[in-house]
Amino acid sequence: LKGTVIANSRTALRSHDAKVVLARAAKAIERLMDGIGATHDRLAGVGLCMPGTIDWETGVCQLAPFFNWQDVHVSELLHDLTGVPVAVDNDVNALAVAESLFGRGRTVRDFAVITLGRGVGAGLVTGGRVYRGARGGAGEFGHVVSELGGRRCECGKAGCLEAYVGEQALLGRLREQGRRYAEVDIDAFLDLVADEDRVAAPIHTEALTRLGAAIANLVNLLNPELIVLGGESAMLTDEFVTALRPKID
Repeated sequence: LKGTVIANSRTALRSHDAKVVLARAAKAIERLMDGIGATHDRLAGVGLCMPGTIDWETGVCQLAPFFNWQDVHVSELLHDLTGVPVAVDNDVNALAVAESLFGRGRTVRDFAVITLGRGVGAGLVTGGRVYRGARGGAGEFGHVVSELGGRRCECGKAGCLEAYVGEQALLGRLREQGRRYAEVDIDAFLDLVADEDRVAAPIHTEALTRLGAAIANLVNLLNPELIVLGGESAMLTDEFVTALRPKID
């Protein structure tokens, strides 16, 4: 309960069907309990965080484009499999809660967590509480418009920030430039940027510029005391933050 990890489990998803995914989650919970030698009656509840628009009060995933889920009763389905209460929230909102309890956000009441990786997201904390909006859709930072009529985003719309800053989008732009870049992953992309590759470097610079402008807009709208950068992105290095800072100021 203090946030200390005492066991972990990782499982591959061979299907994005909601019932299949949640059944695998239930199996993972069983493995975790076995791993620490705990019986099922010791399980007080389950917290599940996932990408997408989540109604955290009802536990319904209203929309998750990565999984192609719409109006999935996640809490109810997982409760049926585990027999314990299940709380569901957007993954970046959950990260914002963790930051407010255990991280840099402990000392401030108004801050934003921005995550970079395959997607781009934000968790917004105002007055010490996560701001979720009317139906849980607040913080879809990756889908603010970066360019009218711009590149197609995975969400189906055009010109989203994520279509220029997300890792898959960056690699997609690079691979459009020919066979030389066909097998490049994100680590190799960053190596090309460090070597000032004539194709990769401008793509990276544009991503920095667009991200900086979007963060500046968020700062002007919400006036947070702190911006926390997180996520699984390999781009999140000290050098990246140093290069990003003047584009926000």
